[in-house]
Amino acid sequence: MTINRILCVLILVLTAQLGLSAGAQTNAARYTYELIGGVANRQYWIDPAMINPFYGTLSRNAVSSWNYVGGTLISFAETTDRTQSEEDFYAMAYGRDKDWVGVTVMRRADGTGVVACVGCIPFENWVYAEISLNDSWLADPALYPDSREVQSVAAHEFGHGIGLDHTNVFCALMWPDTSNFLACGSVLYAPRDDDIQHARTLPGAQ
Repeated sequence: MTINRILCVLILVLTAQLGLSAGAQTNAARYTYELIGGVANRQYWIDPAMINPFYGTLSRNAVSSWNYVGGTLISFAETTDRTQSEEDFYAMAYGRDKDWVGVTVMRRADGTGVVACVGCIPFENWVYAEISLNDSWLADPALYPDSREVQSVAAHEFGHGIGLDHTNVFCALMWPDTSNFLACGSVLYAPRDDDIQHARTLPGAQ
């Protein structure tokens, strides 16, 4: 690993959305509020204008990693009709001036947000979530040399979209650390035991 990679990862850990953003919690595995309608028999949509189809593939893989995980009834099927979706995926070059590699915004039916700031917890139930992946960081092979590391970001953000907060369990997918794939000695790109345990508490997942 190069010094530049170490330094960049440390910067991301300190400042990225998946990191310890101001207002984010690290001791809760599920939000107080939740996705209206639950997580069973729902739909997700992938923006056809993504900067690279690569992100669409990894977003599909991320959703698949959550579907029926650990015997839960979490199930999301892809739709081409965004109005029917509860989880929307976008990928653009948002710029390195943005201090996040992935971000999830929960929305009301009218499109207004139910989070107070990036990294903050929702303050009411939401109808759908928008997941944005920042190509400006994620396309850098010095930071994300393995595509599964990018998938881990998408899977982590999807976890937020279905109602999971950060966890204080080290090496869980919902651990708030963009470099968990380094810190844990392996690439984490799917839910692990702690994630599955809390996923089972989501409405409709039982």
